[in-house]
Amino acid sequence: MKNDVDLMPANVRTDSVLRGDLFIAFLALVLRMKLMWLMIDAGLHKRYSLRRIAYGDGEYHGNDLA
Repeated sequence: MKNDVDLMPANVRTDSVLRGDLFIAFLALVLRMKLMWLMIDAGLHKRYSLRRIAYGDGEYHGNDLA
């Protein structure tokens, strides 16, 4: 999980900031898992990775997702 959402060691001064950081990381993980399940249901996971869709590979592929 830590590598999936890039959760860095928390250098925060207050508990509320730490809770906010963890909440955002949790939301990111929930969104990532939802996108993965949508990709699996649509059969896109065989052709694309979530990382490639999110960050791209530096090349324009036109309308690949349609």
